[in-house]
Amino acid sequence: MIHGNTGAVRAKRKSDLIKPSRARSETILGMDSWLLGASVLLTLLGAWIIFSVSYVDLLHNNVKTPNLLAAYRPLITQLGWLVVGLCAAFVVSRIPLPFIRKWAVALLLFNIALIVLTYIEPFKVTLNSSHRWFRIPGVPLLTFQPSEMLKLTSILFIASYYAHDLRQRQRRIGTYLIWVGLWLGACVLVLKQPDMGTMMLIMLTGFCAAYLGGLAFWKIGLLLFLSAFIGTALVVSEPYRLQRVISFWQPWKYEETSGYQIIQAQMAFGKGGITGTGFGEGRSKRYLPAAQSDYVFATVSEELGLIGGAGCLLMLGILVARCLTIASRAKDRYARLVVGSIGLWIGFQSIMNLIMTTGWLPPVGVPLPFVSLGGSSLVVLMIALGIAHGVHRKGAVA
Repeated sequence: MIHGNTGAVRAKRKSDLIKPSRARSETILGMDSWLLGASVLLTLLGAWIIFSVSYVDLLHNNVKTPNLLAAYRPLITQLGWLVVGLCAAFVVSRIPLPFIRKWAVALLLFNIALIVLTYIEPFKVTLNSSHRWFRIPGVPLLTFQPSEMLKLTSILFIASYYAHDLRQRQRRIGTYLIWVGLWLGACVLVLKQPDMGTMMLIMLTGFCAAYLGGLAFWKIGLLLFLSAFIGTALVVSEPYRLQRVISFWQPWKYEETSGYQIIQAQMAFGKGGITGTGFGEGRSKRYLPAAQSDYVFATVSEELGLIGGAGCLLMLGILVARCLTIASRAKDRYARLVVGSIGLWIGFQSIMNLIMTTGWLPPVGVPLPFVSLGGSSLVVLMIALGIAHGVHRKGAVA
């Protein structure tokens, strides 16, 4: 009896020693301060740049009585999505991960259904010859991009399979291949929207989750080779995609057409210098397409310079490093696979956007995480970080 009490006292003392360590890395909301701080700062930086672009666009139109609401609307919308994302992250961080794992396949199927609905009236929204968005009939202002959600549901689904031991995976291989076939079908639907950049990122994220789960490296290499072969065929089959690749190698030859985006982005980097032109003083954003979304980093670098761009990269690096750290300390295999894959997803998406913006990759339409304008991307990323928060609270100590 005495020994039992002594063991309980020791256990209590040990738990008391752990609590302060965990508290140092959490906010009053019980969420990891590194993840929360970096994601919020990146979103606020993006909102600042978004407002800079929209406000200058309004002044540039030389309207006698400008509608200030039009200038503030993108800023207000993005901040509103930030609040929604934070609330969603807080809720998801309280949901037990085994419960999420149980519903991983159902979430994937639901996501595929939403992607199918982007092809069907009255659910589809067509913009610039693309139908990537889903809307609820009767609520025209509220739209959602299901392909952004597929990045996360792909991770949850693939990790749920590889979290089993080898013998269980062998027993489930038939059913798993059926679900993988549906997942590949969803990727094809994303490609046909058309959104080749997002499709490439979804498949890359899925391969990363499989690799972390134990899929042999040579199999990953074979999948990447086949994907590259198919991707090349897809580029050649579509004239506008082939023209993007050609203009990527010789942008000045196509200065007025397909090379326009690359040139304007490079000019923005050159004008920014070390300290930048200052808030609202950037000129390239007047001519740069997608200055608030796909090419937002060019606008950041022009107005905030090399210092601002480096700060943006630092915060993205913190997010990736923190996710990988939480994954390495998680006790549950499924938690390690999910959070590790989330970290790689954020890292690869950031890299794809940055090398596209700097002219090392043809335009692929991939947003910069947390910084680019877009509620779908922001909310899904926040939900992903909410999962990482939950794993940190229950399975990792900073």
